[in-house]
Amino acid sequence: MSITRTKLEVQTLSAALAEVGKLPQLSADEETPESRQNLRKFRYACGKNPRKLKDEMAGIVAEMQDFNEAREALCNEHSTKDAEGEPVVIRGRYQMKNEAAFGKALDELEKAQGIPELMKEEVELDLHLIAEDCIPISLPQSLYTPLLLMVDDN
Repeated sequence: MSITRTKLEVQTLSAALAEVGKLPQLSADEETPESRQNLRKFRYACGKNPRKLKDEMAGIVAEMQDFNEAREALCNEHSTKDAEGEPVVIRGRYQMKNEAAFGKALDELEKAQGIPELMKEEVELDLHLIAEDCIPISLPQSLYTPLLLMVDDN
């Protein structure tokens, strides 16, 4: 079914689906045939939709290439340096000398490169939609909310 979502929603859904793929085996909310069927529908949608989002995500990544390079340079500029002069990165996150100054510079960069407008652009998607009750309630809230983007509103 064709639906309209913003590029930010596409990115959020894609990331959530990738995280669902890393979860240990999911189980049905209850041991009823209906609950097991809902889980099968959820698994199917989580398997099918990443392939449907692949081209759109590739386009978003390509559109953001210049921004990501400039953001990386900004991170290097504002980060704390180790003894060799290399940026200090802990668990994939740059350690900043001044978070407020970095945040302000990043906001300016985003605005200058039109990132807020880019991420608000709407795109047509052909996702496999499911009913909300197919999403297991045992999922972490950080995944549950983004996965609502593949719920059939009708």
